[in-house]
Amino acid sequence: MRVKLQMSPNFPSLRMDHDLATFNPIGEELNHGQTLKPQSLIYPATGSGVAEVRVIMSGFVIHGYLGMATCLVKASTLMLSVASGLTIGKEGPYVHIASAIANVVARQSPRHAVSTHREILGAGAASGIAVAFGAPISGVFFALEEVSYYFLSKALLPALAASTIAATGLRLFNGTEKTVVFQVRYSSEWHIMELGLFLLLGFLGGALGAAFIKTTRLWARHVRSRQFLRRSPLGEVALIAVLTGLATFWNQHTKQRPDRLLYELFSDCVDTEDSGFCSSSGFIRSDLPQLLLALIIKAILTTITFDLKIPAGIYIPSMILGALLGRIFGTAVQYPLSIVVSGANSMLGLDIANGGESGFRVVPGVYALLAAAATMCGVTRLTVTIVMIVLELSGSIDYIIPATATVLAAKWTADALEPRSIYDHLTEVNHYPFLSNKSRPTNLGGTLADITPSGQSRHYVDTTDSCLVKASDLCTRLASLRSLGEVDGGLPLLRNHVPVGFVTAPDLAYALDQMLGKDSDEDIRCLLVQDERYDVAVNMPNVVEFRQIDDSTPMSLDIHSSLDLVYECSTKLGVRHICVLKDGKYHGMVYKTAFIQHIQEKRKESSSK
Repeated sequence: MRVKLQMSPNFPSLRMDHDLATFNPIGEELNHGQTLKPQSLIYPATGSGVAEVRVIMSGFVIHGYLGMATCLVKASTLMLSVASGLTIGKEGPYVHIASAIANVVARQSPRHAVSTHREILGAGAASGIAVAFGAPISGVFFALEEVSYYFLSKALLPALAASTIAATGLRLFNGTEKTVVFQVRYSSEWHIMELGLFLLLGFLGGALGAAFIKTTRLWARHVRSRQFLRRSPLGEVALIAVLTGLATFWNQHTKQRPDRLLYELFSDCVDTEDSGFCSSSGFIRSDLPQLLLALIIKAILTTITFDLKIPAGIYIPSMILGALLGRIFGTAVQYPLSIVVSGANSMLGLDIANGGESGFRVVPGVYALLAAAATMCGVTRLTVTIVMIVLELSGSIDYIIPATATVLAAKWTADALEPRSIYDHLTEVNHYPFLSNKSRPTNLGGTLADITPSGQSRHYVDTTDSCLVKASDLCTRLASLRSLGEVDGGLPLLRNHVPVGFVTAPDLAYALDQMLGKDSDEDIRCLLVQDERYDVAVNMPNVVEFRQIDDSTPMSLDIHSSLDLVYECSTKLGVRHICVLKDGKYHGMVYKTAFIQHIQEKRKESSSK
């Protein structure tokens, strides 16, 4: 008998069951009456989704998170969330939805390589940002800077193509000259004397972003963790919706649509209609008390609304906070700075070269745009992506130096005040198995022996005498492996106590389910080892070929190897499991999740000292 298997995605996986997903070992079958306490709960259609997409791109898969059902639910409920008037954004969910569509399309060809699957997911994430901001180049940089775990130059072309198609489609469906509502154009250039103010604005925006992350963590730890809120997430949404309506209705700025508010904050007040900041004659209105009140209200509401169990992003809310701060700053300095610049030009005889007093004017909208970029950088720690968003929103490269200087100042400030981004915070809170490749841990002293579990050397398949293994024996070994609680576990294939292959538990469980579903014969034997000498065994009766799920070149390291080498293998080579050798013989297995847990424990020990 020969069974042809349909391959599942070759990723370590986490099982997801409809609305909620528990981080249990994949395929965990519990005995009657036995319960397994979940480490975390996932609501797949809620939140931003960027942190989860980043985890999936690093090599782990949450089954169902990028499925069609989650995509449809999130797309439909996102409209309701945005229409509710809550302090949320739709840009992060766009990334999740676009990545889910890309995953569904990629799964139509089950034979493609894992790297190709990652390229398609990256292209989907890029198109999500392109739709959110009408900025296709920014989408490409976002895919490379935030969600792509391994940089592949060949991934640029599909990301650029997907972003361009998405932005073009958005403009066609909008039926307007603007791709997004808050796209602006500035008629005046910046002055070199403003560069110091732009840097100061970057420091303030970075500090505001870091403060938001800290307050969000405190809110989640001391308020949202309370029993009555954890038991009723819908009640929490309803309560915050009522508070949002009561707090925002009385202020002319907070009750506006987010995109319209950003447009008015970014506005140049030249050839524009009458609004909250500009009169029909082009005069810039000074409304500092209302702006300050709007900033306080938005800061509080953004903090308590973030991470509600609804589809919601953080990009636009963080930009609004920064834009309000920048508008206040720009309005406060416009007249003093205009006098200083005019006097400096007169003293240096630069009236003609710079157009005199009439040729230079402070545009508070520019300060709002740059402060929005700085705050968004402080929250997400994106740099090049945000600079490109500013350039594509303003439609000019005149502000490339102010935008770059502001974002760099924000990045340095935010890193000094709060080392982790908002996505790092979500990854930690939800216990996602993610190993950052951007910041190398400083406390990696030790060797591979420190993280190699004891008593694990018996969990393997010995193919020394025969390459054929009974399916019942594989089921027994798989059940024994699951008892260890390894999320991304597997069985090494040994010959003379030397690893010659490796089969991941999710792939093995899937293959056994497919096989046993077609034939219940207990005498079925499985061919696992990649060896041409055993090709004839495929035609033998009751033999099933499992060699397509075998990794014939598993990574093997000596037990005395340093943990620095393990980190390099995990981040640069994409290794998810390591066969540990002692004196050249198999000694045990170390998985990426165990290594991540070891790093987290070391970090906690260092912070407690």
